[in-house]
Amino acid sequence: VGMVKVIDNQITESFHTLVNPFDYFTETNINVHGIHPEDVQDAPGFKHVYPYMLQFIDQLPVVAHNAAFDMNVLHQSLKSLNIDTPSLTYFCS
Repeated sequence: VGMVKVIDNQITESFHTLVNPFDYFTETNINVHGIHPEDVQDAPGFKHVYPYMLQFIDQLPVVAHNAAFDMNVLHQSLKSLNIDTPSLTYFCS
């Protein structure tokens, strides 16, 4: 997870962490992002990272490249933890 906060056209803060999905890694995904299982073995799980993400986002809109993909991953991650998906304003770059 990597995020930057932009206020008045200035990057004011950043947040990043690897997340352990506690799941298998496909070669296809490894080829896309270059992250291997051993890279995340000591990383926190999404349940731990999510509250920090929400705090970071606060009431700001989210902008992401291919936002539909990211929002689907967020939704599926929350669904697996039985957490409701919040209402977020988001835009695709």
